[in-house]
Amino acid sequence: LYSIVIEELGVLGGIILILMYANVIHIGYKLSLTCKDKFAKYLSFGITSLLMIQVFTNIAVVIGVIPITGITLPMMSYGGSSLIVSMFMMGIINNILKTADKTLNYKYKKKISFVYLFFFFLNKITNKNPIIIPVITNII
Repeated sequence: LYSIVIEELGVLGGIILILMYANVIHIGYKLSLTCKDKFAKYLSFGITSLLMIQVFTNIAVVIGVIPITGITLPMMSYGGSSLIVSMFMMGIINNILKTADKTLNYKYKKKISFVYLFFFFLNKITNKNPIIIPVITNII
């Protein structure tokens, strides 16, 4: 799906997509470093690591660095179970972010809502059926 994004939006769109994923991964790792609850800390670290591995693997397959694996691009691939699990993972991260330190919540709430809106419009551009709408309405 990364190749479709580059085909539709060009190299700039591909770079913006990578930056959005990097932003989500940065927020997840920052959350796991600053969270006081140990379970939430380990859970956010695991979810963020899973997201990072999926993004890296999918983009590396598309550009031909590693062999084809079949791992989906989170929040973009059309497979129903993949999209649902990605949304559950991001919902858990949002819940941890909401219950974490208030200064961290205020700092990253606008950033992560912008990221979700970007993925929503990107799904609309690539003619996919987005399931991200409940997550967006929960954040805003």
